[in-house]
Amino acid sequence: MMKNVFIIFLLLSVFTFSQTVRFVNKTGSCEYPYTSWETACDSIRPVIETANDGDTIYVGEGVFIDTLDIYKELTIIGLGIDKSIINCDNLRPNFINVYASQLVLKNLKLIGTETQSITRYSVLIYTENSTELFVESCMFDNTEHGIVNYVGNTNINNCVFRYSNESAVVTSLSSSPNYSRTIIKNSVFDCLEGLGKIISFEGRYLEFRNNICLNSLTFGIYSITCDTMIVENNIISTVQSGLSVQQARGKVRVVNNVFHNGMGSSNSSAIYVVRSPRVEFYNNIVYRYPQAVELRREIDSYDLDYNCIYRNTRWFDDTVSVGVNNIIKDPMFVKTPGGSEHPDEFDLRLQKYSPCIDQGHPDIIDPDGTRSDIGVYGGPFGMFYDYEDLPPAIPVYLGLTTINDSTFKIYWNANTESDLAGYKIYMGEKTTFEPSVNNLISITDTSTFILQENISENRYIKITSYDNQGNESEAGEVLAIVVTGVEIRGEKEYEYKLL
Repeated sequence: MMKNVFIIFLLLSVFTFSQTVRFVNKTGSCEYPYTSWETACDSIRPVIETANDGDTIYVGEGVFIDTLDIYKELTIIGLGIDKSIINCDNLRPNFINVYASQLVLKNLKLIGTETQSITRYSVLIYTENSTELFVESCMFDNTEHGIVNYVGNTNINNCVFRYSNESAVVTSLSSSPNYSRTIIKNSVFDCLEGLGKIISFEGRYLEFRNNICLNSLTFGIYSITCDTMIVENNIISTVQSGLSVQQARGKVRVVNNVFHNGMGSSNSSAIYVVRSPRVEFYNNIVYRYPQAVELRREIDSYDLDYNCIYRNTRWFDDTVSVGVNNIIKDPMFVKTPGGSEHPDEFDLRLQKYSPCIDQGHPDIIDPDGTRSDIGVYGGPFGMFYDYEDLPPAIPVYLGLTTINDSTFKIYWNANTESDLAGYKIYMGEKTTFEPSVNNLISITDTSTFILQENISENRYIKITSYDNQGNESEAGEVLAIVVTGVEIRGEKEYEYKLL
C-alpha cells in the first residue's frame, strides 16, 4: 500500500513541476525560455510557441500588437485591463485562434480592429474546436464579435464587452452532450446603440446571471435552438428585445431580472419565446417596454407570476394567462432609469417602502433568509442591502390655465410612489425664492391646485412632494405667472411659463 501511495505522489510531483511559468514584459531581456520578469520576452507569440501544455504565461504592462494561434493548454494572465493590453491592429479578422482543448485568460484588455472592411468580421477569440474556454476579468473593446466558441464550453466571469454590430459572445450547438455549455456571470455588455446582439446562443445549456446588458437595437439574448436556459439577476436596459428564444427543448427560466426601456420596434417584448416545454417568469421588473411577455405556438406549460409590470404599452400577450400575484405599480428604484433628476444614471435597489419588497415567489428566498424581493437584487443570487427611505420624486410638467381674472388652475404629473402623502405649493416674488413655511400657500393630496389670488405683480410657483414619513422632495420646475399688460375693463393679461 505504501508503495502505491509513493508512486502516485511521485507522478503528481512530476506533473506539477512540469508546468512552467513564463513571462512577457516590454523591458525584459528576451532570454529563452522566458521564465522570469527579467528574462521575459517583449512579445507574446514567441512565449506561446515556447510553452508546453499546462504552462502559465504572465503578461506585463504595455500594449502588445500581435495575433495569436494557440495549440496548447495555457493560462495567460495580465496585470489588469488598464495595464496589459493586446491590440490586433488590423492584422487579421480573427485575433486569437484557439486549437487547444483548454484556454484560460485573465486580467487582459483585447482591442479589435478599426478598419471597417475587416471589422465586419472581426473576432477577438475564435475557436471551432472542443475548447473549454475560461475568460475572467478581461475587457473586449472595439470589435464585432468578442468571443466565438462554436463547439466547446464557454465560461465568462467579470468581463466587459464594448462592440457594435454583431454579437459579444457566440456559442453554437454540438452533437455531443458534453459540450456547448455557456456560463456567463458578473459581466457588462455595451452595444453602443448598434445592431449587435448581446449573446447569440445555440448550445445545450446557458446560465446567464448577474450581468448588465446595454444599448442594443436588436436583442439581448438570442437563441434559435437550445436545451435549457437560465437567466437570473440581470439588468437588461435600452435593448429592443431582452430575450428571444425560437425553440427550447427544455426549460426557459427567467427570474429576478430588470428589463428596462425597450428600444426600436413598438412590438418588442422583454421576453419572446416561440417553442418550449416550460417557461418560468418570476420576480422580474419590466419597466417601459412595449410588451412584457410574448409566448407563441408550442408552449406546453408556463407560469408568469410575482412580477412587477410598470409603464409598458401592454403587459402580456393577449393569448396567455398570467398569475394573480403580479404587481402593476412603481417599483420605487433608488434612481429610476431615465428619471428627470438623473437621466443617465440608475440604481435599481429598492427603496424602503417599495411594493416589490418580500413580494416575490414564496419558494424563492433572499440572501437574508426572507421571502424574495422582486427585481435584480432579490433571490438567492441577489444582494443584501439596507433599504433607504428617500423623498419622493420631484413633481414635473407643471402647467396652468386661467379660470377667471383671480382664479388659476395649476396641475402637474402625479407621483407614483406607494408611500406618497401629497404635495406642497409655495409662491414667491422672485424665481430664486426658497420654499419655506413662510411662503407655503397650500398642501394637497391631488396633482391639481386652484390658486385664488388677485395677482398684480409677477409671481412664481414651486411645488414639492412629500411622503408618509415626512420626507420632502426638492422643488423642480418654476412656474412663472408674469403680468404682461395693464388692466383694461377689469381684466389683466398674463404670460405663463416654466423657468
